[in-house]
Amino acid sequence: MRAGAARFFLVAMGLLLLRGRGVSCGVPSVRRRIVHAVTAVAIAVAGAFGALARYGLEGVVSRRWPGAFPWGTFVVNVSGAFALGFVFVLLTERFSVDPWLRSAVTIGFLGAYTTFSTLSFESYRLFEDGAVGLALANTVGSLAAGLIAVYLGVVAGRSV
Repeated sequence: MRAGAARFFLVAMGLLLLRGRGVSCGVPSVRRRIVHAVTAVAIAVAGAFGALARYGLEGVVSRRWPGAFPWGTFVVNVSGAFALGFVFVLLTERFSVDPWLRSAVTIGFLGAYTTFSTLSFESYRLFEDGAVGLALANTVGSLAAGLIAVYLGVVAGRSV
């Protein structure tokens, strides 16, 4: 089964590369299905790497700065916001890449890397524990820092 899936993925990638060179790949609906399949697989693979990167960085930061405030999640979300702004500009305004690759990086890797649900859960737990100030600092600070990071990522991407 794995060999068949790997063969399908390689054929689909080859068809995408041929399409980029103007070579006809057959019936448009078949080509569209292959592109969707390649996009889905690329998002899944990149998502796995994004989740592992989040796990690694969040662990390092949390061990380095232990305490009630969830610094690991905060650093992951702010760095992910910066990376999304930067990468999106690079892949839409600076370089011409296939949509499947842009989706793999932005939806797959960065979507799995950042985590709104963890931010929400940790803020809820802080409220529940009576640490209202930390909960507000986490929610408002993450939103503000995330917006600033996206802006800085866009600026950095446009300056490349």
